[in-house]
Amino acid sequence: MDTQSLSQLYQSYRRLPHGKERADAIRSAITQADLQQDHFWRFHMRDDLMIELAFHGDEGSILPIITELTAIYEEHPIEDAEEDYVYALYLCINQWACHPQLPLSQLDAMMERYKKAVYQYSLGDKSYYERCWETAVMQEKWELAEISYQKMLHPKFPDTSDCAACTCYSKVDYFLRTKQKAKALEAAKPVLDGSITCEQEPNRMLSHFLEFALDYETNEEATRWANLLRLHLAQNEYDNAMLRWLAYNDMPKALCMLESGITEVWGEWDQDSVFQLCTSAWVVCLQYSKQSAEPAALTLPQTFPLWQENELYEMDTLAAFFHAQAQKIAQAFDTRNDSHNYRTQLDNADHLGKIENERKIQ
Repeated sequence: MDTQSLSQLYQSYRRLPHGKERADAIRSAITQADLQQDHFWRFHMRDDLMIELAFHGDEGSILPIITELTAIYEEHPIEDAEEDYVYALYLCINQWACHPQLPLSQLDAMMERYKKAVYQYSLGDKSYYERCWETAVMQEKWELAEISYQKMLHPKFPDTSDCAACTCYSKVDYFLRTKQKAKALEAAKPVLDGSITCEQEPNRMLSHFLEFALDYETNEEATRWANLLRLHLAQNEYDNAMLRWLAYNDMPKALCMLESGITEVWGEWDQDSVFQLCTSAWVVCLQYSKQSAEPAALTLPQTFPLWQENELYEMDTLAAFFHAQAQKIAQAFDTRNDSHNYRTQLDNADHLGKIENERKIQ
């Protein structure tokens, strides 16, 4: 197979819809490029697979791909691929948010490697400092997070991504994770008013505001954000925050989305995504049990540990299972990070349910 044929494989998989079919086609193309030892295509096809999985698959599975991609570049520098190489290191840092078993000592070493590449190629210091504040927040190092956030706002070099909507989201993400909602709302205006959008926005931003309302505010405020987000989601399309909101407001739809979420996320390498699913699923089960003592009819994949052939599930049993799974993942992340971040998320998951319980007591 010659270079022209590899180019044809590239063109072929680029025409496929995002998802498993496209990812599998890229893997097949990589096999052919490896057989030919065509380093240009070996690098760029892995870059395509990395991005496909990061944004349309299991982000937790991309670490081996990044390892191969960066090794190819370092051994066989690809012309005009510096930006892709630096961006791969940017995505690599997020693997510590996916895998609690990765030690922080390795994260520190990877951050140094990332910083070196940024300054070597004069590329992407904005994204580098974004990763700095994210890792600081993960470890609840708030002063360091603020210093890194301010540096992110004043980059010296061109960035590896020129998406204005994603830059806007990064600011909103910082303010919501540091509980500065007024500043988050101000930063969000260009996306919320429709001035700028992208493949991920406004869905990701609306989901983040909904999550904040569910964790700290009222059902009325959560409903406002949920109604905005619903306009952008396909029927039963899984969204972690929306699933939690549905648990309090529309149980039939919550059960349908729970099916979608388990089918999509269960078994992923990305343990943060599994944690978010288990947390929201636990809330669904809690709210269902308040409304009915009957088993719930759910169509779940046979790979799910509590799969039932008759498709009937005792929700108290599911609630205990999901809570135990969420606790296990939370403990793993928080122990490594020496923080309470995930336990706080789990404690806040049924915030609206606690408010309702307090009203009933009064």
